[in-house]
Amino acid sequence: MKRRSGILIYGDLVESSGITAESDLHGRLSLLEAQFSGETGDANFTIWKGLDEIMLFAGNWNYAMSSILLIQEMLHPFKYRYEVMPINDIEKGKPIHKLTNPEFAIIADRMARLKETELLINMEDENNAKLIETSGLVLNLLLLRKGEFTTNQMQQYRLHKKGLNQKEIAKELSVSQQSVSKTLNQIQFNSIATIEERLLNLFTDGTN
Repeated sequence: MKRRSGILIYGDLVESSGITAESDLHGRLSLLEAQFSGETGDANFTIWKGLDEIMLFAGNWNYAMSSILLIQEMLHPFKYRYEVMPINDIEKGKPIHKLTNPEFAIIADRMARLKETELLINMEDENNAKLIETSGLVLNLLLLRKGEFTTNQMQQYRLHKKGLNQKEIAKELSVSQQSVSKTLNQIQFNSIATIEERLLNLFTDGTN
């Protein structure tokens, strides 16, 4: 069977107590699963050991980081922490939950250590150590800042990020354009979106 390498993302819910019978987390995770299964690239997403643990296999670092940002935006206000590392010899077409790669034990140990810190993400790659470490710190700040958004602020952030202008967002959410403008200014949309864009531009689509 053809094998490939990529980036393994392990996400763990910060507060599992937030999951209740009325929670819509399961529905959101299902939407995420559908989102990634519909990708034409190297996507492989799974709910791991219950709703509080997820895993994703991404084809490169650019896709891995953009996926983490998407996961946060789609699951907000549920907060996850992430361990991210390269993974080798993936059997193409085989689901994550059926893989036996040694990286799974390593990333689980790293997650245990991450939980002892205030960080939301740890990224490691010995082949690009300094670049990945620095990018991880920037991504951690982005996750922390966006994690403070209200549900309404995140909704407007996502719509504007998708390309909708203020007038279109106002119509979509049945609010005034003035309200949208105020919200986007409050959350410093332009600054955050620019940082995200520059961070992802550090990596070409072929960076592994």
